[in-house]
Amino acid sequence: MRASWSIFSGLILVLAVAPGAARAQVSVPTGLRTVAERLADSRLPSGATLAVLAFRNDGGRTDEFGRFLADTLSTQLIETGRFQVVERSRIDSILEELRLGDEEEQVVDPKFAARFRGLSGAEYVIVGSLFYARDHVALNVRVLHTLTGAARAGSSVTFRLGADGKPERGDEMSRTQSTAGVNLTLRNCQAFNLDVLCIADLTWTGPTGRLAVLPGTSVGVLGARTAAESLTLQDVSVPGRVNASFVVPQNGTVVAAARFPRVLRTSRILDSVVFRVQTPSGETAAFEFLRVAVGR
Repeated sequence: MRASWSIFSGLILVLAVAPGAARAQVSVPTGLRTVAERLADSRLPSGATLAVLAFRNDGGRTDEFGRFLADTLSTQLIETGRFQVVERSRIDSILEELRLGDEEEQVVDPKFAARFRGLSGAEYVIVGSLFYARDHVALNVRVLHTLTGAARAGSSVTFRLGADGKPERGDEMSRTQSTAGVNLTLRNCQAFNLDVLCIADLTWTGPTGRLAVLPGTSVGVLGARTAAESLTLQDVSVPGRVNASFVVPQNGTVVAAARFPRVLRTSRILDSVVFRVQTPSGETAAFEFLRVAVGR
């Protein structure tokens, strides 16, 4: 089965990637939003339960970027309001229980599909293939029925590469809010066992003064709020200098880190992330970001 599945996946990938050079190249958030909207507009039944598996690179393996894309697409699909989406942590637990050595290949095999469907409730699984080229990365996504393995929908998108040679994750993945003279950019929330560490860049546009992240910084998950266990600020111009607050020059930037303990028991999506900041002018500002996906 492995050979036939690989050939089948390869043929689809070639068909999706062949026109890639002529297709518009987009940032990651724009591309994933497009994929989610296409699937929402497809013939998949409204309310269907989907499980998004980690995407594979052209070597047939999953990598950090493939897992990031799968997690983010899960969030985008939830935001369409048309589907139920199985949490990635639940998928990992089920695959481990079933001892699947090759999740994409075996989960659609009739021998395994019924058990996977019974444990996860997923009527469909979404699988994806990544093709890395010199100046772009192409993603091909397929929606497979868990009982038959038949493809029910699909989409493809081409991500452009930035100056660093990596796909552009775009400003939507590093969302920014501004108030009271502070621009706060939330750019990374990562899982560490059950804890989550969120990173934010804070730029001050007023006169030189002391900027601080306050204890009210917290996350919301399934109606409960969890305060940050630790808060640090780091001056990006002086590596290694870390404190709970920092003197920041006009138009200067500091990096804030907040660790939230034991918040990943049920979901890899944070309902909200709130940073409370005291500005050099003495004002207190709150920045709230909704529906934040947690990477690995």
